[in-house]
Amino acid sequence: MKHRYLMMTAPLTCLPLLACLVDGDGSGTGGGASVATASQAINGPTAHDAEQWKLDRAAVVRTPIPGSNPPTNDFCTATRIAPRYVMTAAHCGANTTTQVNFFTTGPRFDNSPQANVLSVKMRPGVSKDTLADSSGTLADFAILQIDRTIPTGDIATLAWTYPGSGPWGTKVGAGRGNDNVANIGRLLTIDDWIRTDDDTSGPFRTGRNFVNPGDSGGPFYLDGRVLGVLSTEDIYARYTSVRIHLPWILGAIGYQWGGQRPVADKAQQGHIKEAMLAPESVCQYACEQQTACLAYNYAPVTGICSILDSLSGAVSSAPGYRYGLHYGKGSSRTGDPVAYARSGGISAVVHRSTDAHVHELSLGTGSWAAGDLSQAQPFAGNVGSAPLAFGRSTAYVRSDGSNAVVYRTTSGNLIEVALTSNWFWRNLTSAASAPAIAGDPAAYVRNDGVNAVVFRDGVGSIRELTPVGDSPSGGWKQTNLSAVPAQITSPAPVAASSLSAYLRSDHYNSIVYRGPDNHIYELYSRNGVNWDFGFPWANAWAANGSSNPVAAVGNPFGYVRHDGTNAILYRGSDNHVYELWSSSTGWQVGDVTGLAHAASWQLAAGDPSGYVRADGTTAVVYRSVSGDIMEVPLNSTTGWQTVGDLSSWGGNAWLGLAAGDPVPYVRADGTNSVVFRDASNRVRELTMTGPGWQAWDLTFASGETP
Repeated sequence: MKHRYLMMTAPLTCLPLLACLVDGDGSGTGGGASVATASQAINGPTAHDAEQWKLDRAAVVRTPIPGSNPPTNDFCTATRIAPRYVMTAAHCGANTTTQVNFFTTGPRFDNSPQANVLSVKMRPGVSKDTLADSSGTLADFAILQIDRTIPTGDIATLAWTYPGSGPWGTKVGAGRGNDNVANIGRLLTIDDWIRTDDDTSGPFRTGRNFVNPGDSGGPFYLDGRVLGVLSTEDIYARYTSVRIHLPWILGAIGYQWGGQRPVADKAQQGHIKEAMLAPESVCQYACEQQTACLAYNYAPVTGICSILDSLSGAVSSAPGYRYGLHYGKGSSRTGDPVAYARSGGISAVVHRSTDAHVHELSLGTGSWAAGDLSQAQPFAGNVGSAPLAFGRSTAYVRSDGSNAVVYRTTSGNLIEVALTSNWFWRNLTSAASAPAIAGDPAAYVRNDGVNAVVFRDGVGSIRELTPVGDSPSGGWKQTNLSAVPAQITSPAPVAASSLSAYLRSDHYNSIVYRGPDNHIYELYSRNGVNWDFGFPWANAWAANGSSNPVAAVGNPFGYVRHDGTNAILYRGSDNHVYELWSSSTGWQVGDVTGLAHAASWQLAAGDPSGYVRADGTTAVVYRSVSGDIMEVPLNSTTGWQTVGDLSSWGGNAWLGLAAGDPVPYVRADGTNSVVFRDASNRVRELTMTGPGWQAWDLTFASGETP
C-alpha cells in the first residue's frame, strides 16, 4: 500500500524496475530492446483478436531509436480520439519522427494508411521519463497530432465518469502477445476488471496483468468508452485515468461543442439521465457522445452538469445557469435573407440589397445595426471591393471561430467574406481552381472540423471546397464528390437543385439534393474522404407502399429533429410539405401539411425549412401560397400539430406578404426567430414572445437602405 501511495503522489519516472512497456517492432528492421518482460500477455486463455469496432479505433506508433544499428523502432499501441489525433503513452517517447499506422480488417496493422506526427502534446511537467504532471498526478499519456485524416476507421469515445472498483471491461494492445516477438502488431483483447476504488490521483489498476511490451498506450474500454491508457505494469496493469485529464485532452484536440449555442440564465425542464461535477466542455462532450441526450443544463459556479434525455418543452428562468440543445445546429443555412448566431453572442441577418451588395443586420447587446459587407477589405491576392452578389447567400461560424458569409456572383464565382481581425473577402473559385457554380452554395463545418462549401456545377456534379491544411486563411482545394463514392462504381446522380448540407445525429456528413427525376438523393460520409450516396426519397416511398409517390420541386432541406431523428424536408408537386425521416428500419415519409390539417391557402409556395426551437420543439416553417409564414410544430407525444399562421398574431397585421422563403433560427440571446424579405426587399422578423409571435421591421430598426 505504501508503494502504491507513493506512485500516486510523487513524480513518476519510467525505470526498468517499473517495467515500462516499450519494445522494438520486430518487423525486420531490428529486433529492438525490451525494457521488461511481463509474466502474462494479452493472450491468456480468453484472449482473442480484437473485434472490428476496436480495430477501427486502434493505431500503432513507431518511433525510430536514434543511432540504432540496425535501425530499430520503439513500438506502442494508440487510440484514435479525433480525426487528426491519436493518444498513446507519454513514456513511448513519440516525436515528429514517429509514424502512425492503422488497422482495417486486422488482425495486424497495415503499412497503409499511414500518417506522420506533426506535434506531441503532454500535460505540463510530463516527459518520456517523468510521468506525473506538475500537480503530481499520473499523466502518462501523449496526444499526437497527425498530418492527415485517415479515410478508414472510426473515433473512440472518451470516458467522462469513473465507475469505481468492480466493473469488467476490456484491455486492448498490439504488443508482444504471449511474449512472442512475432505477435507484435497484432491487436489482441482480453476481459479484465477494475480493482481501484478511486482514480483522483491519476491511475487505476486492473484485476490481472495480462499485458506485454508494446501494449503501452493501449486503451481500457468500459461500456465502449476509453477509461484509461496503459502506463506500466507491476503485479497489476496500471492505467492513466482518462476522466481525470479529460478537460485538458478536449482542449488539446480542439474540441468544440457541436450543438446549439448555449443560452445563459435559463434552464431546460425534463428528465435528467445523469448528473456530474465537471467543466462545461466535459458536460458538452458527454451530451454530444450520447444520442439520447437532448440537452444539458450547467451551473458554472458549482460545476453541476445535468444530461437530459427528454424535454418538457418548458424553459425556466435560472440565473447563473446555462443550457445547450444537442440537436438543430448542424444544418447549413442558405437564403435571402439568411440568419445565424455569430460567435461573440451576436445575431446576424445577411441579405442581398437592391444594388447587389451584401448587407448584414446585426444585434449585439444593444439595438440592430446595419453594415455593408461588400466594402470588406480584399484578402491577399484579391483586389478592390467584393464582387456584386447574385442569388441566395449562406452564412456560418467556421471551425476557427470566424464568422463567414459565402455567395455567388453573376459569373459563377464563389465569394467568401470572413470576419477575422476585420471583414475580408476572397474569391474561393479562383483560390481552389474550381468550376463555375450553378445554384446557391451551402457552407457548414464537417464532423472532422473541416470548413466546407458545397455546390453543384454546370453539369450537376457536386463540388466541395475545403481549406488546404488546417487554416481556412491559407489555400483552398476543390473535390468532385459525385465522382468519389466509396461503395459503388457508378458516379452519384447529378443534382438539379441547390444543395443542403448538415451533420446527421450519427456523426455522418450529409448533402441532400433533388435530381433531374425530382427524387431526393443523399451523399454521405463518415470521414469526409470516402463518400457514398443513397436514395432516401425512393426508399421512403417504397416503404410507404404508395402507388403515387409525390415528386419533389425546389430545394430540399436536411436537418436533425429535437429527438435526434435525421430528416429531409421538401415541397411536393402538390404544394404539400413532405418529410423523409430515418428510422431503425430505413427511410419513411410523411405529409407534414396533411397531418397539420393545412387548408388550401396554407399549402407551400416555397422551400420549407426546419429547426429546433429554444424550447426544444422541432418546427417546420415555410411560405404559403397566400404569402403568409406558416409553422408546424412537432409534439413528441402527439406528433405534428395543427399548422399556425405566424403572420396573423396580434400586432402583425402590418407585416406584409413574404416575397421569399423564411429562414428560422435561434438567436444568440435564445429567442426563436423567423426572418424573411417582403416585396420591397425589407427584412422582416418574427420572434416568439411567450406563447405568441411578434413582428419587427429589421430594415427600419437597423437604419438600413434596402
